[in-house]
Amino acid sequence: MSAPRTVTLRSTSDPSGSRFLGVRITIDGGLDIEGYDSGPAVSKALGSSGYEWHHTVKASDIPRLRTAMGITSDIDLLGHIEANFNGPGQPDLETFIRDVGITFQFFNWISFDDLPGDYTS
Repeated sequence: MSAPRTVTLRSTSDPSGSRFLGVRITIDGGLDIEGYDSGPAVSKALGSSGYEWHHTVKASDIPRLRTAMGITSDIDLLGHIEANFNGPGQPDLETFIRDVGITFQFFNWISFDDLPGDYTS
């Protein structure tokens, strides 16, 4: 079985750190928006070197998302997202989804590798 296709909406690196934002279809037909930030800017804001998050749109909300985007079920959702969101002058995908009233399932993770103290048990 091949790995799920991920569309990259942002992948940047500069002296303040690295940022990644990707989107993929989940195994059950939902949409997973995953982001990862690392580096000095994250360390300054959170006190940790890395922050990861996932916003997941449930499969049952995908038809509603397609309707809001003005696309039918025969249009490649990831291709449409790649072409129409998060580029210069284009809308932010997460904001668009929130604005049409779709709720995310949310998960995040913060790296504890460089925080003071012992976090192992």
